[in-house]
Amino acid sequence: MAISMKLLLRLVLLLVLGLGLFAGYLALAPAPIDPVAWDPPPVPAMTGPLAPNERMAGATILAAGKIDGPEDVETDAQGRVYGGTNAGEVLRLDGDALEVFANTGGRPLGLDFAPSGALIVADAKKGLLSVSPAGEVSTLVDTVDGVRLGFTDDVAVASDGTIYFTDASDKFGFGDHMLDLLEGRPHGRLIKYDPQTKTSTVLAKDLYFANGVALSGDESFLAVNETYRYRISRHWLKGPRRARPTC
Repeated sequence: MAISMKLLLRLVLLLVLGLGLFAGYLALAPAPIDPVAWDPPPVPAMTGPLAPNERMAGATILAAGKIDGPEDVETDAQGRVYGGTNAGEVLRLDGDALEVFANTGGRPLGLDFAPSGALIVADAKKGLLSVSPAGEVSTLVDTVDGVRLGFTDDVAVASDGTIYFTDASDKFGFGDHMLDLLEGRPHGRLIKYDPQTKTSTVLAKDLYFANGVALSGDESFLAVNETYRYRISRHWLKGPRRARPTC
């Protein structure tokens, strides 16, 4: 049956009106991000330290298929291996035996042992945690300078017990990290925790998703991975360049 011209015009008008309303909604509705443009640097040549190699070819896979999502691994004085899971568990592998060492109730990511024997955990949902040798979980830090930790990511413990850790994003929490990428603004922090005074100090802020953190062998600087800028920044702890982050 042929459609009359009048009916066709009405359908087109309704379609245009609908599209206009939808466009207006997109323009006026609140968005979860406030994005900025960014042009990534050219891809570096895969040469020198970046050249492909076979160093992992002989690696042994431990607990294959038995642990879900270990972001980091750590070993204790007995050689037992620890790793966190998506279910909030910290598992311990002793030889071939795998057991639940603790459950943080969050998402344990970075791990490192303190001189006291406690396992320090960067938990994306719960903050900076301490797990006793008996598996008892306690919170060390969940807020710094009045800003709640949004995405506690990694941790490194110095020989004197000082704890350094990253808050990948204090705006977008675990599960929303892609929004942090899409927004393109720096929300990450590098933080120092003093277990003696139980105080926290922000060493660096405005980092682009402050992910991994590691201490140098002589503990003179920290290396911090800024995932969304494809770079590793160095934060000096000792020497003339102390407290001056460099890339």
